[in-house]
Amino acid sequence: MNLTVDQGNTNVKVLVFENETILFSGTFRKLKLQDLRRLLKRYDIQASILSSVVKNQPGIISLLKRETDFILLSHKTKVPLKLKYKSPQTLGMDRLASAAAAVSVFPGQNVLVIDAGTCVKYDFVNRKKEYLGGSISPGLVMRLKSMNHYTHALPMLEYSRPEGLTGKTTDQSMLSGVHYGMLSEMEGMISRYRKQHEKLKVIFTGRDSVYFVKQLNLPIFAAPDLIGLGLNHILNFNVSNK
Repeated sequence: MNLTVDQGNTNVKVLVFENETILFSGTFRKLKLQDLRRLLKRYDIQASILSSVVKNQPGIISLLKRETDFILLSHKTKVPLKLKYKSPQTLGMDRLASAAAAVSVFPGQNVLVIDAGTCVKYDFVNRKKEYLGGSISPGLVMRLKSMNHYTHALPMLEYSRPEGLTGKTTDQSMLSGVHYGMLSEMEGMISRYRKQHEKLKVIFTGRDSVYFVKQLNLPIFAAPDLIGLGLNHILNFNVSNK
């Protein structure tokens, strides 16, 4: 069995796999050592991988190194695709894992991954298994926070679906701008990629993807555990190529 740990800006997602089947899925605000110990006791975990976009917790790494065949994902890790990114040392490990998942889910095809989280990431892998890069823009919460931070009068709002396109209050106007602005951005990016790459597949993931996936009137593959799938793919690739 494999254990994957995806440490994002907001939450930590932990998955346990048996081959490609997910046996456990958990989201933690902060992953504690006792949480990991319970999983290691409950499941026969042989190998593990950690991806982090923030500062790593040395205690967790030490435990996984001691108890499993462990990989700390970095730009130097062997991956089942070719990196054409010009600054691989700056590439977020979540983006790398998403790209690895894309070639696993849709092998031999052009794939655009949209990850709607703290930021919205657009990552493209071509049919030759080449990761070419993508785009990054602010996510829902970040857009709301920036309007409050950089103005004197606009309030700090928690995101909720706007009542309609035309906001009839300041709060609703802000929510409409954030929601439909982000939706239009996604539609525009998909359209641009489709013009450049034939038979494009689109994978949608991330915490905030649930707010948009049904509104995108396009054929889309929703994969809430995409980064974990990619990490598992990278882990299996390294174990089998030792």
